[in-house]
Amino acid sequence: MFTVSEKFNVIVHSLIVDDPYIEEKVLSPIADIKFIPNDKRDDFYKAVFKAHGIIIADRKINSNTIKNMNRCKVISRQGVGVDNIDVDEARKNNIVVTNVPDYCTEDVANYTVASILSITRHIHIYNKYVKEGIWSVESPFSTNKLPPIRRISTQTLGVVGYGKIAKAVVDKMKNFNVNILVYHPRIKEEFKEEEVKFVDFERLLKESDIITLHIPLTEETRYMFDIEAFKTMKNTSFLVNTSRGAVVKEEDLYTALKERLIAGAAIDVMEEEPPKKDNPLLKLDNIIITPHMAFLSEDSYEEMRIKAAENVKKVLLKAKTIL
Repeated sequence: MFTVSEKFNVIVHSLIVDDPYIEEKVLSPIADIKFIPNDKRDDFYKAVFKAHGIIIADRKINSNTIKNMNRCKVISRQGVGVDNIDVDEARKNNIVVTNVPDYCTEDVANYTVASILSITRHIHIYNKYVKEGIWSVESPFSTNKLPPIRRISTQTLGVVGYGKIAKAVVDKMKNFNVNILVYHPRIKEEFKEEEVKFVDFERLLKESDIITLHIPLTEETRYMFDIEAFKTMKNTSFLVNTSRGAVVKEEDLYTALKERLIAGAAIDVMEEEPPKKDNPLLKLDNIIITPHMAFLSEDSYEEMRIKAAENVKKVLLKAKTIL
């Protein structure tokens, strides 16, 4: 039997951790921390079989690894999703899988608002031309054939999804007096009390001037935005994607931007990360692409690490025996 006087063994192995001082602060009363740098992949896979708890970020843990983790009680992911962990196999082996779904809500929402304002006011295009020596307020329209700039309060924002981040975006955008439509693949009963207008997908595509995506990648949402969706959107509209790359079919997005089926886009996620150097989206001016950093801030990192460690602590404290 395990008693409080004994200590668990917890491995910290993450691309965002150089010094496990945060994890040690949270877990040291109940666990000994073994820190394995992210570039020591083989060392990690050798060590997991003796661990009671594991903290990871993007390292994959497949079914074969899990089957041999006889002592493990919890795998804690520093991040929102658990795509890199075989959750079904973990469940079969009585291993709890945890994540941190809310650590970057404010950060991603702020990124989304910043992207909306940047692309609708053509800030990235003006910046490009000024650096090239072109000082002209007409440059985005005369050279790039972009639509006229309109006040954000005269436009309609379409929000796809209605989780924590989407709700935070809606709350922030209400301050700009923008008209807001929301499409959620599965409307929940509690949403009926919300002061937003829920519409079907086709209406959202047709009426929105800006569409922002906040949905998980599932078989239902994969390539949700394809050429047919882009043809339905206004040719003056903009797309923002901070969800998952494969929610948008990239080759169709390229066609839509190139042929001006839509006016522009800002994306923080791609189907392949990093993208290949010959990815045609990289050659377009009417798109902003950032390296999956919408979540990024010193504050979000600290919150994520603390919560991931606390998840381990909660599970281990409930453990009655060590196998």
